[in-house]
Amino acid sequence: GAAELSADDLQGTGIPRKELLKLVKCVLKCAVAQAGSLENVSADDIDAALSAADVGEGDVRAAARDAILRGLVLIFATHAWRYSRGRNVKVAVLDTGIDPRHPDLRVYGGISYVPGVASWLYDHYHATHIPATIAAILNARGIAGVATEARLYAVKVLNRAGSGMTSWIVNGILACARARMDVANLSLGSAAGTHDRRVYSVAFERAGQQLRAVGGLAVAASGNDNSFVGNPARCPSFMAVGAIDNSRRRAPFSNFGPQVEICAPGVSVVSTVPGGRYRALSGTSMATPHVAGVAALVKARRPTRSGSSIRVHLWRTALDLGVAGRDWAFGYGQVHAYRAVVTA
Repeated sequence: GAAELSADDLQGTGIPRKELLKLVKCVLKCAVAQAGSLENVSADDIDAALSAADVGEGDVRAAARDAILRGLVLIFATHAWRYSRGRNVKVAVLDTGIDPRHPDLRVYGGISYVPGVASWLYDHYHATHIPATIAAILNARGIAGVATEARLYAVKVLNRAGSGMTSWIVNGILACARARMDVANLSLGSAAGTHDRRVYSVAFERAGQQLRAVGGLAVAASGNDNSFVGNPARCPSFMAVGAIDNSRRRAPFSNFGPQVEICAPGVSVVSTVPGGRYRALSGTSMATPHVAGVAALVKARRPTRSGSSIRVHLWRTALDLGVAGRDWAFGYGQVHAYRAVVTA
């Protein structure tokens, strides 16, 4: 079933402590004066009390009720929000289709490349978990994503079993290139049998080159076998993402090798699942959308930057982990949203 949000999963939203104290005081005051008990307090009561106490406007109020998950805190996403929320950046999620009815998601469209399946709507939970990490909206409920104002698109390339043919995924990548998607998130992959950089899928690479040519960035999961980086992440045109835990240690399942470029939180990541619910999952699939979200923040801050330029910028601003410099476990280090946005 859906995982419950616990205090250990959440952090404050970056609201100054004195303002949070005011918020708590005014909610309690509202409970006593308006409703007589906490159980009877309505959202309208809280908004009225916030206005009276001058706690803040708009996003600050929404953020007071949207959970800021541990992963967002680890990558310093809330600090980056002062400069960018990813507004209007187009992010494609190539996966099993998205549930657009989830209240934390705003999906702007989609397409299916699964034979015999015309709809891009979900028939498997996986692709509804990915987009909220990228762009769950600030809506006074649920969780917040890395880039709360990015535009999500569903590209269905995996079937109801969560698997797909290379040709389906390639068609999805080419569609992203035609639609000039700014970022493509590929939390999927197939196994490889070597660390050799020269060995990769030519089909995926050709499609990735098309996306790069129009300025897009493809971000892909390295895989969960504690082994070789899989395709398409190992292809030169894709940014390979490894997973770390909430103590910034390499996740024991995360694939490693010379192809790994960057890492992000991927252990017990709480996100959306169909039916308006939330669930904690682990995998490089969960790490990848953290990176895609940061790329969206940078793109919104500097719209003229190409995906290739943003890719290198994320290397240069990463929080170095492990041995100094690039390594096989962490790449250049953990994605750092604040550094990336401020220096974009």
